[in-house]
Amino acid sequence: MATIRRLAIRRGAGDAAFADGAASTRRVFDHDCTAGGGTYLARGGKNVGIDGEPPKPRTVIIAFDSLEKAQATFTGAAYREGRKIGDKYAKFRIWAMEGIAK
Repeated sequence: MATIRRLAIRRGAGDAAFADGAASTRRVFDHDCTAGGGTYLARGGKNVGIDGEPPKPRTVIIAFDSLEKAQATFTGAAYREGRKIGDKYAKFRIWAMEGIAK
């Protein structure tokens, strides 16, 4: 099971407030995702189109043991509080999907 998070940076990407806000938000996201059992599989690395255009915004893929753990992580109070900072600078699109049984 994985969640996919796409971020499109909106504004302020070059200023100090953005840098401080981004660092603070990332610490919250990292803590909440790993505390919820998530493991980062990809985090904003280079996207290469194989058949069609790759996603333009920053993409993060996180594996969880279950949909329930992913949902709990991204709907929890700590994550929602941290998102207040992130929402100032980026548009988020987050979804979860079931993986193939091992």
